[in-house]
Amino acid sequence: MIKDLDVEMEKGNVGSIIVFGDSTVGNPDLRYVAGTSLPRGGIFLKRRSNDPTLIVSNIDVGSARQGKVRDIKTYSDFGYERIASNFDRDEARIRFYQKIMKDEGLHGPTILAGRNDVSNTLHLIDGLRRKGVKIIGEKSPTIVETARETKDRWEIERLRVLGKKTIRVVEDTLRFLRGARVNGKRVSYRSRPLSVGMVKRVIGRSLSEQSLVAPEDTIFAPGRGSSDPHYRGEDEDVIRAGEPIVFDIFPSEPDGYWHDCTRTYLFGSPPRKVKEMYDAVLEVQTSALDMVKEQVPCKEMMANACKIFERKG
Repeated sequence: MIKDLDVEMEKGNVGSIIVFGDSTVGNPDLRYVAGTSLPRGGIFLKRRSNDPTLIVSNIDVGSARQGKVRDIKTYSDFGYERIASNFDRDEARIRFYQKIMKDEGLHGPTILAGRNDVSNTLHLIDGLRRKGVKIIGEKSPTIVETARETKDRWEIERLRVLGKKTIRVVEDTLRFLRGARVNGKRVSYRSRPLSVGMVKRVIGRSLSEQSLVAPEDTIFAPGRGSSDPHYRGEDEDVIRAGEPIVFDIFPSEPDGYWHDCTRTYLFGSPPRKVKEMYDAVLEVQTSALDMVKEQVPCKEMMANACKIFERKG
């Protein structure tokens, strides 16, 4: 939880933390601490045992105020324009971070977090270290990752709502599939061969109706493609009776929370091999659920699942 940052900082003897990036898109750490989407990114600053500050572009102030941080400042408040006019881009960036750290009273061992270009981040770290700033690294799970592991009540409710919306998309898709007709191995919808593209268009419309997005697409993989864990299915793939179809949907809401639901469908009667696969998966699932207890490492459940699958060939 976000309130755990101080506890984790004290455990790691960290004086200050900076989470930054050019956008919250693809940057879950910045998205989490800011509590809102920032199209042009920002800089989150926190001293241990002090309230945080969020620094953003002038045109992102409105978005920033919708988030978790109460103390919102802009790049202009720290003289960014003046610094940028006197130095080249890289040096200006280093001097700007040095200034905001000084003005905001950041001290002690400092951590830089957020998913950013490695080369640019290393250049920034090297520059700050040359100016006497003590930047330290972290092992995973990092302080921010640890805070994100435990959810607040409002986050849990958010995840529940997202799960319900995702299931509505699954139900819409299943309703569409039930409208198809089977004739031998052929599966058709309104007299046309049923294809993955037809199904994905239904999924896309339903996601939109639920105000969800699929940044990493959706897996709808029929036949042989279903054996490849991350084959997404091509629009031209034709769906045939008697062949398994893996439907793996993992949408996100605009605020960055995700849900994942996987199902296997099949038109017609399942062949013996498919039945055997179903029985094997059910056994593995039941065994894994029996192992779920507090403090049990997930890797133990994973290892047990793999052993059962291997035993079944």
